[in-house]
Amino acid sequence: MTPILYKKTANKTETATTNGLGFLTECVKCEITEERNGVFEAELQYPTTGRLYSELVNGAIFKAIAADGGNPQLFRVYKIGKTINGITTYSAEHISYDLINLPVNGFTAHRALTTAQAAMRAVLNMCPLSHEFEAYSDIMTPNTTEVVTPCGIRSMLGGIEGSILDTWGGEFEFDNFDVHLWAHRGENRGVILRYGKNLTDFKQEENIANCYTHVFPYAIRTKTTTTEDGQAGEEEAEKITLPENVIELPTSSVGHTRVLMLDLSGEFEQEEEYTADALREKAEAYIKEYGLTAPEVNISVSFVALWQTEEYKGIAALERVKLCDEVSVYFEPLGVKASAKVVKTVYDALSERYLSIELGTPKANFADTVKSITQSVTAAKAEAENTFARLLVEAGRITAEVSRAKQSEEQITSLISQSADEILMSVSETYATKTAGETRSFAYSLTADGATFTANGKKVLEITKDGLFCAGRIEATTGKIGGLTITENYIYSDLNSLEGKTAGVYIGSDGVNVGGGFIVDKNGNVQITKGTMKLGGVDAQGWTQQSTYTDSGFYSSYSYGSGLYQDSASCDIGRNGITLSSKWNEDDFRRTLYMRRESGRYGYEIVANREIQIACATDEYASFIGGYIQLWYDPSTLTSRAMIFAHDGTLGGTWTLSSGEAITSDANRKNTIEDLDERYSGIFDALRPRRFKYNDGTSGRFHTGFIAQEVEEAILAAGLTTKEMAAFERSSEGVCALRYSELIALCVMKIQALEKKLAKRAEE
Repeated sequence: MTPILYKKTANKTETATTNGLGFLTECVKCEITEERNGVFEAELQYPTTGRLYSELVNGAIFKAIAADGGNPQLFRVYKIGKTINGITTYSAEHISYDLINLPVNGFTAHRALTTAQAAMRAVLNMCPLSHEFEAYSDIMTPNTTEVVTPCGIRSMLGGIEGSILDTWGGEFEFDNFDVHLWAHRGENRGVILRYGKNLTDFKQEENIANCYTHVFPYAIRTKTTTTEDGQAGEEEAEKITLPENVIELPTSSVGHTRVLMLDLSGEFEQEEEYTADALREKAEAYIKEYGLTAPEVNISVSFVALWQTEEYKGIAALERVKLCDEVSVYFEPLGVKASAKVVKTVYDALSERYLSIELGTPKANFADTVKSITQSVTAAKAEAENTFARLLVEAGRITAEVSRAKQSEEQITSLISQSADEILMSVSETYATKTAGETRSFAYSLTADGATFTANGKKVLEITKDGLFCAGRIEATTGKIGGLTITENYIYSDLNSLEGKTAGVYIGSDGVNVGGGFIVDKNGNVQITKGTMKLGGVDAQGWTQQSTYTDSGFYSSYSYGSGLYQDSASCDIGRNGITLSSKWNEDDFRRTLYMRRESGRYGYEIVANREIQIACATDEYASFIGGYIQLWYDPSTLTSRAMIFAHDGTLGGTWTLSSGEAITSDANRKNTIEDLDERYSGIFDALRPRRFKYNDGTSGRFHTGFIAQEVEEAILAAGLTTKEMAAFERSSEGVCALRYSELIALCVMKIQALEKKLAKRAEE
């Protein structure tokens, strides 16, 4: 079936009764993957030249067959990938994923007669937004559940603890806007996969990562002691284990000792008594719930889908399998007879055939995942409770420290109230606290000479008759320091805004302005409109560097030595262009390269004295191991020359030469020189002269030549490889090219052969 495209706003009726925007006839790929209670997505590839390319946007809907014998399903595009060779890849998810964005404010099924279908329909009806989804189920077992946290409908169906799938179990089938929860979605159609018939590969895996022989349960909680004065004291850890330490698990398949260290701290309530019997009861409940002795077994097989073959066309219904079906697997070489479930399918919607079908133990779905993380949540809860207990202890300590601080404050107040003379003479007080073995202190002293404040033995603030010393942070809301005014938002000198000032210094929340010539705004933009900024100095090797920034441009230079024996290099960037200059030792000639504005032209003219070389290589020897473009002037011949060297490259567009090009053909630069054999004549006979236009051409003219892929076919058909005939080449990006000059030898060879035939006939 050819996929059909709809607008993102298409509803249930429109997608069921119309062809929407039309058929995606140019579609080159449409693969759909569905897993049991899991992923249901599609990948579509469509050319940029396709008729409906502009309509394939994020949110657009397309319809395609997703399974053998199934109804066409709707998929919504959620990601548009890169375009490669004119083909764009689209990722889409089944229309049922729209349920993710339909909210419900929790859900409670409290009646004992609530069935899965009733619960699903209740969840759909609770959504405050309109939708077209409906729910069905054949699971009649009554049950109760409660989810307090608001979430999307799809999460409520299956994806969180207490969801429909978590409570009632089953297997989902999403059929466009209809959601089915089956007790057993698939069936056993009697299909047998037998080695030698349709079974091509067999693999059975056992995983004992969660398999144990013993369990060592324990629980730990922190208790806080109380001092005689009723304050919180030290923390004490209370731990409980079993008298026998471990519980041996029966019928374990491990074969060697593996012990699970089971922390059950989070299973005890805050006031619950810690006893060995309670610990044993909780450990046995855990063992019963999670099962720790049987390994996880997975059977994966590869087989031929006989119902898709011509030989079994008449009995296709007897050999067809679908998602969640059970099949029998017979693999006589290993003596294996087992039953496996179809857990994943990948379907080609264009050819309407399965690309792959996976059998085996169903992978953990979102309901299983919720159950597996319950243990982690319990442990996290216990850690939070322990943390809370530690915070209570710390709060008690803080209370005690505050009490001692109040006592110190009362003593200080008493000293200050004695008399002003005594305060001037000497007032000092030290407050210290000890935490985790570390003493932290704060002390201050007031005398006739001034005041001193210390923290942990280091001076942080000192006030004397000569001034103020501060080793920490100074904060001031308003005031003045010298000629600077401090306000709540900025510091300024005779200025009150960033813009339009030509004198003074302004520092505020909107930036920094120095005399209107140097401005840094709040976004980090720097503007220098006047003055000169200079950087420079002499490095350890004796080179002098100087950089100057002015309103007319930038100049930077390096120099070493002086006079005739000076080495130097400089860069000048101004409104008229860029100039690069250098001077070699004992050489008066300055080698200069500059770009300047050329009147009447767009852009800049690049001019250089003597030579320009543009190179690309891994080191300085670009001329030998890399690629380069070289232009130079030869004063001995008064001529200019140019050279382009590279291992390979591409020359695009149309080029006009004033004379013919010369290609190096010196015998001294060649080896393994041989005559062409008759196979090369076969290449000439297979060549197909063509006319064509270029995709990126603008003139609309036809060109004549050959097609590279056809030349490659001619080479291979003649019994040669592309290494034996260098006319054809394929780049690392997969682009094919021809060396037309390589075909000249074939023409000469053919002409010479014809000349010989004509001469022979003339003799006869």
